[in-house]
Amino acid sequence: MWEYLRGTTLDGLLIAEADRCAHTHRFFHWPVEFPDTLAKGGFDIVIGNPPWERVKLQEEEFFASRDPEIANAKNAAARKKLIAALDETNPHLAADWNAAVRTAACESAYLRHSGRYPLGGVGDVNTYAVFADHFRQAINPNGRAGMILPNGLVTGFTYREFLRHLLSTKTLVSFYGFENEDKLFKSVHNETKFGLLTVTGGRHSVVQPWFTAHIRQPEQINDPERRYALTIDEIEAINPNTLNLPAFRWTKDAEVTASIHKAAPVLVRRHPDGRVENPWQADFKTLFHMSGASGDFLDHQDIAPLIVERRGALAILKDGRQVYPLYEGKMFWHFDHRYGTYEGQTEKQANKGVLPPVSDAQHDDPEYRIQPRYWVDANLTSSALAEDDSYEWFFAWRDVGISERTFIGTIIPKTAAGDKSPILVSPLPAKSRAALAACLSSLATDYSARQRAMNMKYFVVEQIPVPPPPVLSASIRWLGVSPEDWLADRVLELCYTSDELAPFAAGLGRDHPPFRWQPERRVILQAEIDAAVLHLYGLNRAQAEWLLDSFTVLRKYEEGGSRRVPHETTRAGNL
Repeated sequence: MWEYLRGTTLDGLLIAEADRCAHTHRFFHWPVEFPDTLAKGGFDIVIGNPPWERVKLQEEEFFASRDPEIANAKNAAARKKLIAALDETNPHLAADWNAAVRTAACESAYLRHSGRYPLGGVGDVNTYAVFADHFRQAINPNGRAGMILPNGLVTGFTYREFLRHLLSTKTLVSFYGFENEDKLFKSVHNETKFGLLTVTGGRHSVVQPWFTAHIRQPEQINDPERRYALTIDEIEAINPNTLNLPAFRWTKDAEVTASIHKAAPVLVRRHPDGRVENPWQADFKTLFHMSGASGDFLDHQDIAPLIVERRGALAILKDGRQVYPLYEGKMFWHFDHRYGTYEGQTEKQANKGVLPPVSDAQHDDPEYRIQPRYWVDANLTSSALAEDDSYEWFFAWRDVGISERTFIGTIIPKTAAGDKSPILVSPLPAKSRAALAACLSSLATDYSARQRAMNMKYFVVEQIPVPPPPVLSASIRWLGVSPEDWLADRVLELCYTSDELAPFAAGLGRDHPPFRWQPERRVILQAEIDAAVLHLYGLNRAQAEWLLDSFTVLRKYEEGGSRRVPHETTRAGNL
């Protein structure tokens, strides 16, 4: 291009190809289109509702109307085999697919590597971030830009440097977060989170930007109980690693969350200079990606008739092979690794992505094991665990929260696990890890996690506040023992209801049979854990009541719950 502009004679075919590309892609160069405006430093005002689309080509979307068999393949591995066979089965569609793949790759490469969008052209690029980066650059020093964007720009991990730039340059004016439950955008899903982002030019510094989260109507922006201001120091105290915006529903949430973080450091603290504070020596791991590793999964229908013996979660087959059930997040709940099972799943449940619940009678059978959808070879599981293969149990959590319970995790036996159920391992003693599991399963921790996101990615979990090991191992007068001892005893009774977790009990020095499943007692034990953790976080009565009252759906469920637990024995009543 530069040679052409200098007057160098170029090959005619090359020029023809350049003309073809220009015609096809309709290149738009802002300084050429708006020379006077950009010569003066940019626009005074830019307003937009940019498209929200991933640049990366999606197989299911591409083939949905072109080849439903490929789009509806049972998993990613099967879909890729069908696509690979297109050269033979449908050469014309294969050519269209290859062209689309190349176009998407070229667009992604330009957005990520041209330098034109340094803050928005990152990760699996989404067009809204690219537009936001352009709007930021397009205004003059006194200008302002306003955009309607998904929350991911300020709450997600991918664009953390974008938010860090806005905060460090003091050019973030406000981000008013909405949820679409009132269908402000009728064609957008009701659970979609979006916001109104306003940024200013560099000549104006904003010390305290304004925020809302989860509001449903524009007039709620002016509600003093819903709108709050945060300084960069306050944001850094809550999310020190990423500077993501916490999503507070109410101004009071900001106060309570700040108190929690004042009392307890985050689980893993990552400093800008590369230093890492990790008092729990916590290591996070994803074992098997449900799409990328699907070719290694074995269907339950094929494995079930071959099982001759069970050792913990491990199954021994007739031919001597050993396999582990593939755990998914929907299979477990707080203090319960047998929460949901594929056994008896109806078509309606399958369409909703839910599992039949395990009954109290099944829970009370220490030999009962839930039915998985897939199994994984034991050697592959060991390879995925690598240096952590010696552990006999882990703390696993759901990558995606549901309703108001956001951080959902429990202790599971050694097994295979999908990417929506990551695991946490630590070389600390079993008692310490059990106490950590108690803290991570408490309402206070859940409340703190909820202020960040619904997706419990590594970067979110790292920033959950947890009292460090020295605090939990020191004796406390009002408990009579150390929090570690006190919490570990209760976690043991709650979790050790199955033979599968005998290694967990052994690690705590216990060699007796599993505990009985007693719903009424379990509610009391969980209430005691929740109450103790509220004290460990140093919350006063008003703050504790605010935190508990925020779990409105949970309270209704427990006070009139499916297991018919009397009001006075719910966690709300016991607390």
